[in-house]
Amino acid sequence: MLVALLFAVATVISLRPLLVNAAGYIPHKPAGDQLWQATVLDAQLRALLTDPGAYLSANFFYGSGNALYGSDLWLGLLAIFAPIRLLSGNPILAFNLTWHDWLNLKNLILVSKSIRFAAMAREDSRGAHYRSDFPDVRDLENSHYTCVTWKDGRFESTTRPVQCARGKPAAPPPPAGSAF
Repeated sequence: MLVALLFAVATVISLRPLLVNAAGYIPHKPAGDQLWQATVLDAQLRALLTDPGAYLSANFFYGSGNALYGSDLWLGLLAIFAPIRLLSGNPILAFNLTWHDWLNLKNLILVSKSIRFAAMAREDSRGAHYRSDFPDVRDLENSHYTCVTWKDGRFESTTRPVQCARGKPAAPPPPAGSAF
């Protein structure tokens, strides 16, 4: 409990500049125009509230007709943006919180995919990490770590041996049904 409290306090202290500026400042990201993105989300919310039939009718993309979104990601962002914007009344605050939620979700998905990739690269079973195509448990002396990296837009895995610094690993459990 104390550790969780200390972590929460450290998080608030380290994020204080972001929290203080979240309502009136949009950080610059070289690959995108955040002020334009916040404007689009705010315009879409207003369209939903005032004239839902005109939801996709906008002139943000000149010459493209009734196509406001460049990707369906924006539709998901609006679901996060709208309640924050309606409660706070501040489109900049709503955009910043929405953008951070999107970054967190994007990274959680990447971590989940890397865990799955590591599990599929493993060729043995270990505790709850059971594979029906590799049911045997490898002996601990020949165990290895599976290391996953993201390189050139795809996952790569390598293995590294487990090094026991404090002594020899414990003996494997006896076979099922054997007497001690």
